[in-house]
Amino acid sequence: MSNKLCVVFPGRRYSCDRSLLYYPSCYFSRLGYQMVFLHYDAHREKQDMLPLKENFLLAYKESKLILNQIDFSKYEKVIFLSKSLGTIIAGQYASEKNIPNLTQVFFTPVDKTLPYINKEDLIFAAEKDSYMEDTSLKLASFPHAHILPIQAHSLEDKEDELHSLKILEAIITTIQDFFQKK
Repeated sequence: MSNKLCVVFPGRRYSCDRSLLYYPSCYFSRLGYQMVFLHYDAHREKQDMLPLKENFLLAYKESKLILNQIDFSKYEKVIFLSKSLGTIIAGQYASEKNIPNLTQVFFTPVDKTLPYINKEDLIFAAEKDSYMEDTSLKLASFPHAHILPIQAHSLEDKEDELHSLKILEAIITTIQDFFQKK
């Protein structure tokens, strides 16, 4: 059994197999992390999406059922890798439990995530994100916040796939550099 754990928290309409979560998961898996993928997004393909608060409550309840079965004290390193709605779930769960050796990687956190972000966490956000206005201002006090000059909450360039790949490459490189120093 590995002494390192990575838990992946998908977003609303952003599953664990999408690029921002998939490629970092591959990296951590290659480093020997035990991987836990949460899948509370079964309804994400429906057109009639639940309101954010209701979506959060259901997803949080489902996540706790799995997370409460994990003995986090057995791990030397724990990473929570989360996207959007998942950043609220990861942040709140971490604040309720005292998880030793936890580092969080937040992709496109939303306003409700802000109270849960710590100085040592790694953050990636869009410069103009409809789910967090004034991103640069709100994340300015966090030394590992990377504000990308893009307007999409998905951190993709919908008009240029090659640009999206360059953004993804920069993100993965930043993650690798960040965790090689830890």
